[in-house]
Amino acid sequence: RLLAICRVNNRESNPDLPAYVAEALPLNYCPPELVGLLLCNSIMMLIALIVFAMITAISSACNSKETFPNATALNFHHYSCTHELRNGSFVISSMTISNDSEYHYPFDMGRLFSLTMTINNTGIEVHNVLLDIEVFVWERLENGQCAWEKFPTFGFTEDLDGCETMECPLRVGYHENFTMNVDMRGSASFLDSGKLYQMKMIVKNGDRPKGVRLADFVPPLLGCTVIQAALL
Repeated sequence: RLLAICRVNNRESNPDLPAYVAEALPLNYCPPELVGLLLCNSIMMLIALIVFAMITAISSACNSKETFPNATALNFHHYSCTHELRNGSFVISSMTISNDSEYHYPFDMGRLFSLTMTINNTGIEVHNVLLDIEVFVWERLENGQCAWEKFPTFGFTEDLDGCETMECPLRVGYHENFTMNVDMRGSASFLDSGKLYQMKMIVKNGDRPKGVRLADFVPPLLGCTVIQAALL
């Protein structure tokens, strides 16, 4: 194909060249400047294909269970992030799946399940619990490394009614067997199965003091917890 391009080029770039001269040129003849240009283009295309293949492989690797951190390929991972808050008073120290014969991992977004937690509330009793949930996905970043990338939720996971999922009021003290019900069926439309997600849940006190207008009320932050889990 390269030789054919060279012969066509000889005629088109030199219209005054007699036909018998052009036909007399050997089949393997190609002007040096054209050879260099064609080789350069071929090398650039090869490099582009190699880079594309590497990016695809790395991206796929991030969705491979072998790259999942904290043994999340086998079970969900949890830790408290209350220490990140300035005046945090609510800590979830442990979290397990409630006994349920229907439970399996990765989490099935089409099923309900319950979490059994050990909590410690060193603040005040809270009747109106609010939740902010930040979502992250284990993905390949621009630097080529697999890491947590924030997933946009456009405000739909802010100021959620925590009393719909956990026991209210949130009493003071140390409590075992504290239950939270998790319903992910509404998330199935924008979360991808087979991927690893991180949910950072910030617990807030929604009890607005008397005399404080709703527009002026900023719910105090109580606690923070992180759940990392793969979805089925």
